[in-house]
Amino acid sequence: MKYLYILPFLALFFMLKSCIIQNPKPEDCEIKETTVSGISEGGTSDIVFHETDGYFYYINR
Repeated sequence: MKYLYILPFLALFFMLKSCIIQNPKPEDCEIKETTVSGISEGGTSDIVFHETDGYFYYINR
């Protein structure tokens, strides 16, 4: 009869534990140093950084 009280707590614990990312690391990231010549809005709450040589970088928030 005791397991009827313990089982829901164990199930809840394992369900919540499975939602946590254990080892978060960025994937496919590239670090680049550049001079930003302009910043503009790229849609709804998104940012676009413009370089001096014409390239631009879109940041999706």
